[in-house]
Amino acid sequence: MIFKWGVDLLGAAAWGQGWGAGCRLLALRFMMFVSAALVAGGVSAEGYSVEPVPAWVERHSIDLDARIPHDEIRNGLHYLLSETQIHVGQPDTVSFRRSAAKVVNEQGLDVGSRLSVDFDPSFERVFLHGIDLVREGRRTSRLGSAIVKVLHREQSLEHRIYDGRKTIDVVLDDVRVGDVIEYAYSIRGRNPVFDGRQFGREQLQWAVPLRHHVLRLLLPEARSLQTAHTNGARPPVVQVRGEWVEYRWEQFDVAPFPVEDHVPEWHLPFSMVQWSEYQDWAELVRWAIPYYQVPSGSGELLEKEVADIASRFTEPELRLMEVLRFVQSRIRYLGVEVGAGSYVPNHPDLVLRRRFGDCKDKTLLMLTMLNRLGIKAEAALVNTRLKRGIETLLPAPGAFDHVLVRVTLGGKVYWLDPTRNTQFGTLDRVYQPDYGFALVLAPQTAALVSMRNGQEATWKKKVHAVLDTRQGVGLPASLTVTTHLEGDEAEHLRARLQFSPRADLDKAYLDFYGTHYRGVRRAEPIDVVDDTVKNTLTLIERYVIDEFWQASEQAGRMEAPIRAADISEYLREPPSTHRRAPVWLPHPVDFELKTEVLLPSRWKVEPETIVVEDPSFRFERKVALSNDGQKLEIRDHYHSLLNHVPASALRGLAESRAKARSATDYALYWYEAPATRGGRGPDGMILALGVFVLLAWVVLAVRVFRFDPAPKPLPADGAPVGIRGWLLLPALGVISSPVMIAVSLFNGMGVYRAEAWSALTTPGGPAFHPDWAFLLIFELCANLGLLVLALLSLVLFFQRRTTAPMVYIVMLLASLIVQSVDYYLASAIPAMESELGQAAKGLGRAFFGAVIWIPYMLKSKRVRATFTRTRKPVASSPGSLIEVGEGRAV
Repeated sequence: MIFKWGVDLLGAAAWGQGWGAGCRLLALRFMMFVSAALVAGGVSAEGYSVEPVPAWVERHSIDLDARIPHDEIRNGLHYLLSETQIHVGQPDTVSFRRSAAKVVNEQGLDVGSRLSVDFDPSFERVFLHGIDLVREGRRTSRLGSAIVKVLHREQSLEHRIYDGRKTIDVVLDDVRVGDVIEYAYSIRGRNPVFDGRQFGREQLQWAVPLRHHVLRLLLPEARSLQTAHTNGARPPVVQVRGEWVEYRWEQFDVAPFPVEDHVPEWHLPFSMVQWSEYQDWAELVRWAIPYYQVPSGSGELLEKEVADIASRFTEPELRLMEVLRFVQSRIRYLGVEVGAGSYVPNHPDLVLRRRFGDCKDKTLLMLTMLNRLGIKAEAALVNTRLKRGIETLLPAPGAFDHVLVRVTLGGKVYWLDPTRNTQFGTLDRVYQPDYGFALVLAPQTAALVSMRNGQEATWKKKVHAVLDTRQGVGLPASLTVTTHLEGDEAEHLRARLQFSPRADLDKAYLDFYGTHYRGVRRAEPIDVVDDTVKNTLTLIERYVIDEFWQASEQAGRMEAPIRAADISEYLREPPSTHRRAPVWLPHPVDFELKTEVLLPSRWKVEPETIVVEDPSFRFERKVALSNDGQKLEIRDHYHSLLNHVPASALRGLAESRAKARSATDYALYWYEAPATRGGRGPDGMILALGVFVLLAWVVLAVRVFRFDPAPKPLPADGAPVGIRGWLLLPALGVISSPVMIAVSLFNGMGVYRAEAWSALTTPGGPAFHPDWAFLLIFELCANLGLLVLALLSLVLFFQRRTTAPMVYIVMLLASLIVQSVDYYLASAIPAMESELGQAAKGLGRAFFGAVIWIPYMLKSKRVRATFTRTRKPVASSPGSLIEVGEGRAV
């Protein structure tokens, strides 16, 4: 029986509804209603009767004037009373339930006006004692006007379970805000499979506030009951009342307990009490063993199947795997769990003849076949929800929700689940479930047994992604993803491919990568390589990313993100650190992601290794570039270490995951023209440096301008004079040089803007390279120097000063040195690769200019005869130069 009224206030006093529940965890809830309307208020009806409250029930008053904690209300109800009283008698057990709640707002009208009581009609009967409504101090009975229906809902039908349970559904009319609604009913009967022994548990805290709570158990004095209390629950008050022993838990003003998500399955945050007449696990084993006893004789059909397997396989391992696959594939999952059938399996002959069964049926069939083949095996009870949290429970049948098979073979222990989809591969490669602890149904069992066998069944996954960007920057890239799955991951996906259209998988995977890459589309359908011998499965996906490269106008570049898509799922921001409950983590996980990027041209990347170590995981990233600079390789490895973290460690987990996510934030940057114009002004520091350097060059130029050496004497045979002949070419050069250098400086100022400078020179910045700062500062200082030198050369050249040839030679050498250093620095930066061709041409022109014009300036008679003037007049003397006739000096 389960009471349902907004929230499950009454806990799980009727703990345990069979060992088939865990087999159907993955299906969606589906309720099919087959209802029969009944006349409310009748003496009897199908499944329930109307009777007075039993005499043994202790009545408790309801505090109608209790203060309403409005800030803590959920579902629009303030719960005033919740009481459960259980009378363990002979031959039946009776559970009395009474509850009262005040409707606080409109939401509470819907929740409070309906009552649902679930029961198993094969051994339980419901007695309605009263449905009252208190309005403005007046109490009226609504039992006569209520709409009462008995519904055959089969809530587990979607899980392929028929349990025969029914629901009494009560609907009240004329319910208003401020009303207090009170229900009282009893359930008589208990599953006969328990032989009258009692067990149960109930929460003492809920997500809503409760004014008054009572839990009362009455047992005959001769019976022994053990109790347990967790999370601060107090032990009961025990009193002997004649031939009865009373266990009582009572509390007032129970504060709400926050319900938090992402908690481990085993975490039970509420304070809770348990009771059980099973004194230890050994007693529970003795109760369960008879139900899983292999029958001494089998039908012809079963013996035929066993003989067939024995004739085809001789090795015990192969026989075991064939039996497992036979039960998994030939016996479909379907359970008829009515009454004792929720705990007792059907005979193997019946299961084989029907070709269907639940976890109990499949387990006993597998045990029988293995027994006939001489393989030792036992049934094992587990809890698929609580897993290792079962340690906190008292021995009781309700502690388990699933049963599977433990096999001992060759000195090794194997845990095999006959309800799983068909498992392929050899015995050492099939996935073995790990639910923490199991109760093995063997005579010698006295305690729960760990299922780990010294090893954890790791979720292994390897992904190899290849990004091909060789078409060029700005063009689409291709993405090929090869995923290698083992164990449970392979079996899960194999089942998905078997039961779902391949198109659904294609769409799901495309949608996944669509969240990481813009403009992604599928190039070909997914290829699947299934190795059933090794129990591995490989997927090959092929995509085209049309918008792989994206222009960033602000940064003046093309950007291409490299996503660690699959591994990012394990590095998400954890839930809020302001919580009390631990956080569940996927574990054990071993994930390797290798990303290869085929680059559009030769690239330069600094190799690096990043390691993030946290108590709950270890993450490592290695970045390397091939020797030819055209393939980037990124290796990511995530290895989980814990399956949960306490709330106190969440801040550290958040920081560690943030570091790991930051490490996976990787992108390619392509600067088509690093020296872009426009935008805001230059960075203040760079502007100050430029002004200082310019002033220094100007001061140096002034000193050179004032240098005034005497002219050198001409040869005896004279020389041509004037800016004519070959000297015209250097003249054109000194005229054009200041203009060209000034234009280059102006166009290049964009790279010195604060945003661009920060992006290029700040470690961790989007386009950082350690050589950017030195290159840019060198170019600024050198170009300012060349500009001043070019202007000085222009003035001296046309004043025909004696220093003009030497200044011109210095300008040629300076240009060659600047071009050489600039090319060397730029070649170390991948983003400058596209500019190296132009830089090489400039270096060639500077070299040939120096080779040609430096000797000319040193040897030419015209140069010596033309540049003869000084800043101050020089007195004539014998041997002085005299210009004669047609521009000739003698």
